[in-house]
Order: sequence, then C-alpha cells, then structure tokens
Amino acid sequence: GTTIKQDLQIQSTLGNDVQSIALTMPISRVHTLHFSTSNQFIGRNSYNYTFHNRDIGFSNLNPTFNRVINNSAFRQASSQLKLSTAIKKDRHTFTGSAFIRHYWKLPNEVIQYSLNNNSLQLNSNLRYFDSNNDGIGGFQTRLTSYITESITLNSTLGGSFFLYGNDAFKDHFSSIPTFTFSESMQYVVDRNFMLELLYRYIPGRSIYEYENLEALTNFPPDRIRRISMLNFSSGMWFFDRSLELKFTLRNLFNSIESYDTNGMYYSMSVYISGKINFGF
Repeated sequence: GTTIKQDLQIQSTLGNDVQSIALTMPISRVHTLHFSTSNQFIGRNSYNYTFHNRDIGFSNLNPTFNRVINNSAFRQASSQLKLSTAIKKDRHTFTGSAFIRHYWKLPNEVIQYSLNNNSLQLNSNLRYFDSNNDGIGGFQTRLTSYITESITLNSTLGGSFFLYGNDAFKDHFSSIPTFTFSESMQYVVDRNFMLELLYRYIPGRSIYEYENLEALTNFPPDRIRRISMLNFSSGMWFFDRSLELKFTLRNLFNSIESYDTNGMYYSMSVYISGKINFGF
C-alpha cells in the first residue's frame, strides 16, 4: 500500500493470473470509500458429470470430457465501489458495508441435464461462454455487543442481489442465497477456557438447471430447503497458551443441511482440532 496524499491510499497487484488496483479514502470520521478494479484468470475444470440414481437422489458416477463446449477465455474483469462504516458506542460496535460490482467481462457456465430412463442415469451438458456488463450489489453488517466482561454477542447479516446482466448470469445468480444470518454467543470462563454457541440461517432457494428434471422425474426438485443450524464449540489453552485445543459439535440438533439437491446431506458431526504456538 502507498499513501499518495493525506488519507488516500493505493494498493496494486501485478502477476500472471491477477492484476488489480485499489483505492481507499476516509470520507468522514466513521465512513470509508473503497474502489477497486481487477483482471484475473478464473480456473475452471471442463468436466461434465454422469449421475446414477440412488435411494434418495442422484449421486456422481464419473466425470468425463464429453459434451463440453468452451467459448470462454476464462478471464474476469471487474470493478467495485464499496462504502463502509464503523460505529462504536458504549458496549456496542457496529460495522457495515454496501457495494456495487460491475463485471466488464465474466466467464459464464451453463449446465443442462438430461435423463436416461433406461439406465436411470443423469447426464450433464456443460457450456462456457463470456458475457459483458453484468452487475450485482450487496451488503454486510456485524453488531458486536459486550454484555458483560465474559459474555459477547455477535450478529452478522449479509447478502447480495442481481442488478443487471444476461439471462444466464441472472439464472445462475438466482441459486445463490439472497442473504445469510448468524448469531453467536461467546462465554469466556477464564483466560484459558471459552464456550461458544453459533446459530446460522440460510434461506431456501431454487436451482434453475433442475426445473426440467423436476417436471420429468419429480426428483431432484429445483428447490433447496432452508438451513437452520446450531453449533456448539469450546476452546482450551495450555502451557501459557502455547497449545490450543478446540472441540466443535456441528449441527447440534441434526437438522437438514444440504447446499445442493444433487449433493451431500450433512448430519451432526464432531470436530477436534489443535494448534501449537511457538511464539518466536
């Protein structure tokens, strides 16, 4: 980063895969304006997939290189304007941002599915192509409340929405959640022991590629069910915080968690991790 005048900073990246430049400028005591533009290579694997009918749906059978049509340079050029704010009052801290992103050039992916009734297989037909002048908007907010010296609440809400562009970009963007919400409560028992509850919510949405399949087979449906999930975790530190152990119970009530009707359904699970801090 380089300061080119008071309160104005510029950052740049130059490489084989990414070239970018970004400007940051405070416009008030609590507001900051960010502008960035970039050109980058978007790596894609040109596979199409064959799925086989299992008891609850179609699972991946094998990837192939057949029926892949590539008319894309896989280069993404975009510019973004973002306004961010940070406000602190008493025991509460609020941060938020809103952005508009314009894609000068964007690689698009279109997938079409067909059903082979004789073998109960689902085949995909994949096509890549470039489009120009697509746009999205979005926001991100976070509220941190220090209830006591030991208890902290964090509320996070973020989302994005389609502004303009071609039909393929609009259809693909419709499968992305319009917003996500999370709420966490952290209880610090002492310097070396912490407990946390995390709630996460993702609304239901549609996948346009499955619309024709639903009409033919009634499965997979084009609608992804909402995700409402609670996690519990604890953290412990030993040897003057040189050793960190973390235990997480994910999906505490074993609620439905799936991000694609043609994908995995996740159940309650346990994670244990450790980290050593050498302190050099």
